[in-house]
Amino acid sequence: MRVLRLLAVPVVLAAVRPVDAGVIVVSLQPGPGVDYTVLESALTVATAGDIVLVRPGVYTPMLFGSGFHVKAGVALVGDVGGEVRLQDRISIAAVPAAGFALVSGMNAEWLTHQGSQGLVLVDRSRLREGASVTGAASFVMHGSHLDGSEGVYIGHTFPGGPGLEVSSSNVRIYECFLKGGQAGGDEVYGIYWGGAGLLLYSGSVVAHATAFHGGKGADGFCTFSGPYPCYGGGIGGDGIDMPSGSVAWIGCTATAGPGGDALTSYCGTCPAGPSGLPIYPPGAAASTLPGHACGLIAPRVLREGQSASFGVKGTQGDLALLAVGTGPVDIALGALGVLHLASPTLVVLQTIPTTEVSQTFTLAELGPGVEGALAWMQAATIDPQGTVALGPLAATLLLDASL
Repeated sequence: MRVLRLLAVPVVLAAVRPVDAGVIVVSLQPGPGVDYTVLESALTVATAGDIVLVRPGVYTPMLFGSGFHVKAGVALVGDVGGEVRLQDRISIAAVPAAGFALVSGMNAEWLTHQGSQGLVLVDRSRLREGASVTGAASFVMHGSHLDGSEGVYIGHTFPGGPGLEVSSSNVRIYECFLKGGQAGGDEVYGIYWGGAGLLLYSGSVVAHATAFHGGKGADGFCTFSGPYPCYGGGIGGDGIDMPSGSVAWIGCTATAGPGGDALTSYCGTCPAGPSGLPIYPPGAAASTLPGHACGLIAPRVLREGQSASFGVKGTQGDLALLAVGTGPVDIALGALGVLHLASPTLVVLQTIPTTEVSQTFTLAELGPGVEGALAWMQAATIDPQGTVALGPLAATLLLDASL
């Protein structure tokens, strides 16, 4: 690993040239520079090393329920300037050990990921009905917002869904917000409980600067038959529900979901439901990592000639470090956290004066014939006692000005 002290970000990006990639442009409106108007078509033809750049708009799959599948080695990136909203799920599977998949800047219904040995990064995205991860060697989220599904669908009621459900996987979560869905309830299906922010069946989770919130329980109600019995509110969801597995965190919170509301009506007073727990089962706890949590400052998309800030957020007095690598990896280093970069070049920025430190970078010409490139970055800090905390992984798409 190379270490460069007090050098500007342009020197770092020059020292580690990002990997060139072909760019496939998707837009709802055909025109110059647009390769596809149907997102599934672009994802079908994309191969490892390609970037699928999606212009703002609302994208619905041609076949309801088929979703949008991201192959190994493909980056699905939403362009800036508006929301990229997907009206179905994103699916990722079978990423090999040396490969990766990237989802950046998407607002999708939900995401499923299973059976992968390579790293999958969900970067600064929104998942409106949460995510499910099974059999993943390395699933990383940065700057993303996950809401569990609500417990009402086509007249039926259910428990609230989890923000993130994990089975037999290694998951790393940085600067995210995970919330369980609100439960439903009626006289046929009963009163249900709110979803957990994180439902961990098995595996390990490392989290930095992330909030886990339980969802609300179903509200109390009266039935419309018989003696008009009264149903009290359902129990709130847990911030973290961990039947098995382990959670290690730094700078995180777990908040119990509220119970369902009380109701006073013709059947009497239906009491409010009890709150969930910050962490379930009782007595379970997350282990605390040493040092201070840190965050990453970097644009998702940057075109030639544009300027942006790159840097680190953290605790006053900590030394800020920013690394750029040739690609993503997942190397657990115990109390230090997780190293996410292959062959990183590390820049020592400076001591954090208040809450962050950054430098402005203007992207120069990428080079003849280069449409785009991915720059993989990771933040870290060292506190005054010398404790190192490895922070979030992110990817910046560097683009030719013509795209």
